[in-house]
Amino acid sequence: MIVPVIHSKIRREETKGKVGVSLLTHNLMVLSSLLKFSIIQEDLVSMQQQERTIACGIYQGDKLVSNEVQVLLDSTDPAAENRIHNIQLTLKPGVAPGLLQLRICDVKDRLNMLAEAPVKNNTLIDQDF
Repeated sequence: MIVPVIHSKIRREETKGKVGVSLLTHNLMVLSSLLKFSIIQEDLVSMQQQERTIACGIYQGDKLVSNEVQVLLDSTDPAAENRIHNIQLTLKPGVAPGLLQLRICDVKDRLNMLAEAPVKNNTLIDQDF
């Protein structure tokens, strides 16, 4: 009995992309050291789209001046309203009023921002704690 053996050098490449993210809130303002905004996971997780963990923070230049919030985007729900995430960031004490920047990036690729937006700091009195 003869058994044919086939050798293949073609490998399956992972061509999955990661889900996208968009900022829903515009005209961002920090009031009482607190910024509230919403993001949406653009695509649902499927065979073609992988989940993604993002990090959100407020920056003054290259310095992080708020807490950093990480959000896992892993929804498989086809309804867009179920893929919305509400996020709150709190400024650290001592940040001067003025223009700041909200940055959203993938935790595995912090150099390439997924979304950026200017943030106006209208905080008049810093938090005591």
